[in-house]
Amino acid sequence: MHNYRKDGSVFFNELFISPIRDCLGKTTHLVGCQNAIGSPELAALQMQARERFATLSRREKQVFEGLVRGATIKEIARPEELSPRTVEKCRYRMQQKMGTKSLTMLVRYAIALGSEFNEWENV
Repeated sequence: MHNYRKDGSVFFNELFISPIRDCLGKTTHLVGCQNAIGSPELAALQMQARERFATLSRREKQVFEGLVRGATIKEIARPEELSPRTVEKCRYRMQQKMGTKSLTMLVRYAIALGSEFNEWENV
């Protein structure tokens, strides 16, 4: 959403609202967070990255994370006991879904995802 400073200049915000639940799973409170975004271009990139990242399978997200961290295909395949060819096929599908042809664009998306990307990798 866009907002205005006291001087009338426009800036962009992203809003997050998350439920706080008790031990029975009942929502007892809501917590909101507002982050200022530097430009409409950055906001558009973040939205695009979120939408595309959400379409990835768990395996494709693992490949995305490995590539962004600088791992080779073999390094991504080894801990999961996959063949490098399987990882290459997964990389191809992931890059199609993300709409990228370069590792540089994947890194830009990871940066745009920010905390969402970092939260996913800890799952």
